[in-house]
Amino acid sequence: MTGIPFSGELLFLLSGVYLTYRIRKAQKEVYEEKVTLSIAIILETVASFLMYIIKHSVWSHPELHPDHILTLYFVRCQVTISITICILYFPKASFLLHRRKSDPFLTT
Repeated sequence: MTGIPFSGELLFLLSGVYLTYRIRKAQKEVYEEKVTLSIAIILETVASFLMYIIKHSVWSHPELHPDHILTLYFVRCQVTISITICILYFPKASFLLHRRKSDPFLTT
């Protein structure tokens, strides 16, 4: 039962890595979204692979409680989502703050 969601997630992440490979020559935009999108997908892929490696290497340990696996999933989710949000929104906020300082019509 655990193999099907695991395979589906890895297939989905690998297709995201393939898309980041395909957009490498896209036109440069203001916020550099292709770079931040690529970093976010690769971060999630690496974190998922590491989590699954840790889960399957430690799962056979006799004293491992199922709550430890739940904690592992929680940490992976929290870290990857927090870092992805920072990676995606920091360039946009930085651009808006720098534009506001340099544009005299936007200052109040």
